[in-house]
Formats: sequence, structure tokens, C-alpha cells
Amino acid sequence: KLSRENIVEVINECIEEFSTKWWPGKNQNASYTTDPKLLWEKAEKEGRRLFLVENHKATLKYLQSRLDAIGDAIAASDNTTEKEFRAFCATLEGTVEQIEEAEWLLSIYELEPEEEDSGINTQTDQPRKSIVIDLGSDSDSESSGDEMDIDNTAPTAVTPGSMNGRALPRSIPDRLADKPGLSSITSVSRWDWNTLVAKRDRPRIVMKILHEVSSEDREMIRTRLNELRKQTLLKEIRYCVHMFIRGEAKIPGVLPRDLAKVVTCTKFFLCWWLADNYFKKTAPEWRLEELSQCLESGSEDIGIFYDWVRYILANTFSKEALRKPFAPSQAEIITISDDDD
Repeated sequence: KLSRENIVEVINECIEEFSTKWWPGKNQNASYTTDPKLLWEKAEKEGRRLFLVENHKATLKYLQSRLDAIGDAIAASDNTTEKEFRAFCATLEGTVEQIEEAEWLLSIYELEPEEEDSGINTQTDQPRKSIVIDLGSDSDSESSGDEMDIDNTAPTAVTPGSMNGRALPRSIPDRLADKPGLSSITSVSRWDWNTLVAKRDRPRIVMKILHEVSSEDREMIRTRLNELRKQTLLKEIRYCVHMFIRGEAKIPGVLPRDLAKVVTCTKFFLCWWLADNYFKKTAPEWRLEELSQCLESGSEDIGIFYDWVRYILANTFSKEALRKPFAPSQAEIITISDDDD
């Protein structure tokens, strides 16, 4: 079986391969705009540029967390040969490409108006950041599942045997601060709402919402996401947002008994989109109009939201975990045992 050094090397080689094969517009339809100047000018004209900056920053945090989680699963798998690990690494490709696209778009929207004439480069005209999976940290470092500070420094490549100069971990994963999906229900209960909202920490916000809603609503959301495809969920949320804007209480084609479910799922998505608790407040009409336009233009947020909620419902809020809500997650148990050595 491969050593952990070799596993890290294989995973990062695959990530680098997927990263270098990406280009703006890859796997997009013909209407997808790849002209940075047009993208910037459109966002600035519509007053959405700064919103898109924050949106893509939040998206990148989530995607890196998802990349780490998938990498952890690959490293902990029962594969024994390099060929098997490389085949399993194919599951990373979609996330790596989404990271590349989000970083490319962020680099465009972050440009200030006075910088417009200095040139807006495409991804191929500027140096790439290394995308890597961090599978370890110092064994004596402190790590907590409810730690809120996020390390925004760009990751550097992991070299086999060195792990960025750190000793190889005895457990995978070892760092939980950037991995909310590995947190326990108890950790989620300790997260502070003001901190989450101030940081626009959307992955943790939806976890906090799932912790606070009634068990009936949580199970309804679980059932809904298990039964509906992404596109169906997108359509329901889009129609419900239109209903909110019109100030009505019905959606054509939706039965009254299903309307409450659609409204709950839409409010849940608003918590993600607007990074706050919109079960306790009403979204202003201009934000709903903005959301409606983004959904109509094919925003990827529904897909990211859909995947993230399904992931945490299968892990932090699995039915087994809910039967023992005060138990630490397996990752937290590993971290505690490492720190005690």
C-alpha cells in the first residue's frame, strides 16, 4: 500500500493536471462570456461587482473545503496501488475546475474602476495559484472544530515526504478550522451568529440553520433534496422568489400542501445567498430582484448549495449523528487524541 507521502504526491499531481487543463469557458455553452472586459463592465454597470467579489470569495472558501474533504476521503480509502488512487482522483476534477473558474472571475471583479484601463487579463495571461489539498498540520498544534478564523493565504505545493516542512500527520484530516463539514453538532451549536454573518461564512450559516430549525423542517429538507434534482430545485426556488417579489401566496402548478415546503427550502437558500438567517427576517425586494436575475442568468450557487447541504446532511446532520447530538465528530476525536499525545 502507498505511503502517505506518496498518496499526497499522487493527489497533488492530479490536481495540478486538472488545473492546467482548465481554460475560461471550458464546458460552458456558446453564450458564456469569456471576455474579462465585458464581464467587468456589465457587473459594474449593474452595481453587482462588489457583490460578485464577495460571492466568489465565499464560493472559493467552500470549494477549497470540499476539495479537502474529497481528498481526505481518497487518502482514507482502501485503494492500494497508485493506479487505483489516480482513478479515484478523477472525482476531484470538477471541483478543481470550479476553483479555477471562481479564481479567474474573482481576479476580474476585484479590479477597481481606476484600474480598468490598465488591462484585465484572462487566466492564461496571469500566473496560476497552486491548488493543493492540505492533509496535515503539526501534531502539537491546536485545532478546534468550532474555530472560526479562516486562513486566506494561497496554498503552496506539497512535496512528498515534507508536507510543507511539517511532519506527516497520524490522522487524516487533522485541521478542522477550514473544514466545517467535519464539525460535530455540538461544535455547530457553539458558533456565534454575529461572527458567521460578519464573515459571510455561508457554509457554516446553513449548518447553523439546520441546527436551529425544527426537526420536522430539517427532515423535510433532507427528503426534498434526496427526491429533487438540482434543476427541479432551481425551478422551485426561482418561482418562489418571483412569488415573494409579487407579494403573493401561491405558485402556479404547486399544490397548497407543497407550497410550505417550497417556501421553507427557498428561505433556506436565501440564508445561503444573503449569508444571514432569513427565517427570522425578510429579504428586501431589491435583493430578491438581484437574486432573481442571477438565477435567470444561470448562477452556479444553486448547485454549490445543493451539494453542500446534501454533504452535511449525510455527515454532521446524519440520522446517526442526530441520535447522539452531544458526541464529537470522528475528526474531532482524532484531533483531541493527537493533541493529548
